[in-house]
Amino acid sequence: MSMPTIEINPIDPTIALNNILASIALVEAGASHILNAEGEKIELAIQLAEDDPMITAEQLTALNASVANTLAALATLEQALQEKLAAVLGFDPDPVPNADSEPSV
Repeated sequence: MSMPTIEINPIDPTIALNNILASIALVEAGASHILNAEGEKIELAIQLAEDDPMITAEQLTALNASVANTLAALATLEQALQEKLAAVLGFDPDPVPNADSEPSV
């Protein structure tokens, strides 16, 4: 049995850069939907609590803690996306050699 091989095709740096930026944008769009859903969850809970005396403060506090955990996870995600974006924005897909620089070997 022979060793498996992986064929690596040339990657266009500009297309790769655009794909990475698009992936960041898609994650940001998903995060905005999550934030919106969490806000709607709180609004509904408040509305239900006003109409139903059986809903307790402890239940609302538990809901608040759940939303806070989700927001903390989203904050971590946003930090990672910011670092990814900073790394991508520092990447030059078509570097032009500087006349003063030595060619690398």
